[in-house]
Amino acid sequence: MHFVEPSVYLIAETKINDDNLQQYLGHIGASEWSSDAQTDIEEIIEVMGRSCYKSFGVGLNPNITRTRTSNKDHIENLIAVKHGSVLEHGWVSFMICDASRTFTHEVVRHRSGTAISQESLRFVRLTDLGCWLPSCFRDNPKAVAIFEHMFSEAEKNYTELLSEDVLGFDIEKATFSVKKELTSAARRIAPIGLATNIGWSCNMRALRHIIEMRTDVSAEEEIRLVFSKIGRIATLKWPYLFGDYNQTEDPKNGISVFQTQ
Repeated sequence: MHFVEPSVYLIAETKINDDNLQQYLGHIGASEWSSDAQTDIEEIIEVMGRSCYKSFGVGLNPNITRTRTSNKDHIENLIAVKHGSVLEHGWVSFMICDASRTFTHEVVRHRSGTAISQESLRFVRLTDLGCWLPSCFRDNPKAVAIFEHMFSEAEKNYTELLSEDVLGFDIEKATFSVKKELTSAARRIAPIGLATNIGWSCNMRALRHIIEMRTDVSAEEEIRLVFSKIGRIATLKWPYLFGDYNQTEDPKNGISVFQTQ
């Protein structure tokens, strides 16, 4: 066994098709419009927001006599008036690695505006078990020893369960379907604290909600740790979408807390 810390990787985000966007702008008579957005996600949210009111410039909609010219001002207004549905057009994908099954059991509760693909222990055979150690036990040698013992024993028992001595044959020589059946069955003795990987995608409306909810001091520590890392990525990567967030540090464990102003 070995101790781990969850890590987060931003692996994909919404990309604008510039040629087709220009065709759309030409179609509605806004060929001269352009955005000063810093990212494609912030631009697509602006485009969708402006499309609702045809506010790419004065003259397209007779009801409009002035428009906000910058991406920053436009997005800040969308957030201020709670026009959250427009934020759903921007999507991002993260790989969250070395997070426990405890974490994944909680994150899958967020279904609206998300997509999830988790590493399957039905197919992936375990070897060296990883474990994230909560801070409340980290400085307690006796508690650390219990974690080490439990994970080491689980690793040993899992290996023994799939051994030739127990099965009566060498699993390495079995067909894939047999390996899958045995791996699926054996996962039941793996601990819930086992480190695993999960692919997690969401739209920006959901991301704003989940960051604030899951970095709150009342949330479970590991999920707070993961979403504080995602929160730091979001505030740096999309500053106009997350510019209304205040970031403070929990003195108890140093995890960042993100709250809207």
